[in-house]
Amino acid sequence: MRIEYSYGKRVQELREAKPWTHEQLAGASNLDVRTIQRVEKDETKNPETLQAIAGALNLDIDQLRTTRLIPQTRLAGTWLVTKYREFLEVERTQPAQQFARRTASPLSEEGQEKVDEILRRIFADRECFSPVERELWECYEEQVREPLQELFELDQAIFVVDERRDFILPDLGELKPTQRCIEN
Repeated sequence: MRIEYSYGKRVQELREAKPWTHEQLAGASNLDVRTIQRVEKDETKNPETLQAIAGALNLDIDQLRTTRLIPQTRLAGTWLVTKYREFLEVERTQPAQQFARRTASPLSEEGQEKVDEILRRIFADRECFSPVERELWECYEEQVREPLQELFELDQAIFVVDERRDFILPDLGELKPTQRCIEN
């Protein structure tokens, strides 16, 4: 999770609440109008400028700041799968929470349709199976054997990317989370 600070929107809100024009805030802070406009557009975060504005508004500089949490994504691992057993091992060890399919090799329209059909067969109902449910998992393993062999015979592979993502938790009316974010 990354924290980002901005000042522009809050400075504009405080100036308009007075209600002051850019010229009036510039005069009260001994800055020029263009500098005030640049602060409000977040084009500058000069500490001396922000201190002058805070002083003119009779506030602490912290009261000018807006804090935002920025979720981040981190690469956890990658696997190039070209064999049936490799696919099963990745499927067993990497929980499939969500996935997106992209074709990275140039294919004819007919080839693309064939690969898409094979992938549909491989990943049909994938979210319904877990390696801990042994009987269902064994059925899944058998179900994907043939389509995987077809895919690999077409000299195609599956590239698996595992990433860790941060999540920002929103307020839902009266319901407020006990923490603002969940990392990973």
